[in-house]
Amino acid sequence: AEKARLVAMGFQIHAADKTTAARVLFDGYGLAMTRSLGDHIGAAKAGVIPDPEVTEYDIEDEDYCLVIASDGVWEMCTGQDVADVVASVPDGDAQAIADAIEKRSSERWFMEEKGDYRDDTTVIVIRTPNWNDSASV
Repeated sequence: AEKARLVAMGFQIHAADKTTAARVLFDGYGLAMTRSLGDHIGAAKAGVIPDPEVTEYDIEDEDYCLVIASDGVWEMCTGQDVADVVASVPDGDAQAIADAIEKRSSERWFMEEKGDYRDDTTVIVIRTPNWNDSASV
């Protein structure tokens, strides 16, 4: 649906491959996102919108935290990587989990980019009512 929205607006999409995410092409550049808060240039030039895509889930007994992270995290870490980090924090402190996910992502950015560049790595961890210190992943 997102691709159709952008194509209907006249944008070309460069398909994803093994090393790069799909990109919206404009002015000789490619943008790897289509939704962002406050990106006025992206809105004007690449069809970026701030409207969230919302999905609802019921919290199950085995769900004990929710990790919300920016694309800079997900470009370097899989869902399993993040679950492993969550499981590795012994006291289950949400701030410690967020810090550990950010650290793992940043380390991978530095290794892959071989320099000091990294994409944004924002992480929010929310403990669910099902959380308990003896939970295991």
